[in-house]
Amino acid sequence: MVDSLKNDPKSVFFSLKEFAHLESASLQKMNLTVLKKAAKNKENEQQILSNLDWENELAPIAESDINRPAWKSQYAVDSLEEQNTLNVSYTALNNELPIKKIRLSFDKQSRKFQSLIIDKSSENFLYSSWQKIYYERGGKLHIYGQLSMYSLLNNEYATELVVIETKDIVN
Repeated sequence: MVDSLKNDPKSVFFSLKEFAHLESASLQKMNLTVLKKAAKNKENEQQILSNLDWENELAPIAESDINRPAWKSQYAVDSLEEQNTLNVSYTALNNELPIKKIRLSFDKQSRKFQSLIIDKSSENFLYSSWQKIYYERGGKLHIYGQLSMYSLLNNEYATELVVIETKDIVN
């Protein structure tokens, strides 16, 4: 698992792309059994899976990486220490950017990653969409969102992954 606050020295911001890649590789090796719940509009489905493609499941995190040359000065960086946690936030300074806010939490002493929250939204004359991603160390993932196109389409969706059994935990 990713343990470093600054995971890629070439990145201006914490690299979500690198994080998702390293975290998925680590989770893949753990041989986890996961309860996966998915919902689209009012239809729900759930499965227990033991051979999950973590790279695919964490792709929405990797796709939210803000380390792009054009965005270098487009995010305000803030940090706040609370009890045993260090929170680092990146907030868009330009409302046109699709990634509105990223909040990363680390253990204050060890600087090990604990969790993240990503807020995304975009809108134009064809559609509007928003997505909120929550991830906690060890494979707990929640993704909520909505996509609307004119008045023709209005899809709400949610995905939740919860580890229910671990076979080979590697810390």
